[in-house]
Amino acid sequence: AERVKLLFQFSPEGLVTSAVVGIAVVFLLWNEVDRHLLVAWVASVLLVCGGRYALYLVHQRRAPPADRAPAWERYFTVGSALMGLAWAALPALLFPERSTEYQLVVTFIVAVMAMGAVGTLGPSLPAFAFFVAPMALAMVARLLLQGGPVFLGIGVVALFYVALLFRIWKEFHGALTATIRTRFENE
Repeated sequence: AERVKLLFQFSPEGLVTSAVVGIAVVFLLWNEVDRHLLVAWVASVLLVCGGRYALYLVHQRRAPPADRAPAWERYFTVGSALMGLAWAALPALLFPERSTEYQLVVTFIVAVMAMGAVGTLGPSLPAFAFFVAPMALAMVARLLLQGGPVFLGIGVVALFYVALLFRIWKEFHGALTATIRTRFENE
């Protein structure tokens, strides 16, 4: 129950980050990809952010009892999965075909969003995994299929990066749960 409480407590920062980075992506890619698709993408990111924020508000108002924590973690995980799918659409559908520089920008943005999830989704493996997995699959597939030795190399490095993210998440989650456990034992 304490993990789920922390999951919701950490979520506003992640939602703001997703919204701000989503809007920044529009400005970055405006002249590089189909504008209609880009606007639809950012609208979906903002819609998912809004839905997840509404869930956060409901959780805060209800202050659900400990026995309801698993259900609330599932609700949260659904939102994380939807956000992961939205971010996965960036390399899958909006990868700038004409510019290697902008392709690398998209790769960097996806990597940063995945790294940020280590902290904000640290309390929950399902929330973290369902957020990062779609992004990682889309990004690595795009890089490996892009062609050329540079993108192949970046794709292989991206595989190691994803493994490293899960390792860092595991360490952070372990420290977080140990702290919670110690606090309860002390009380």
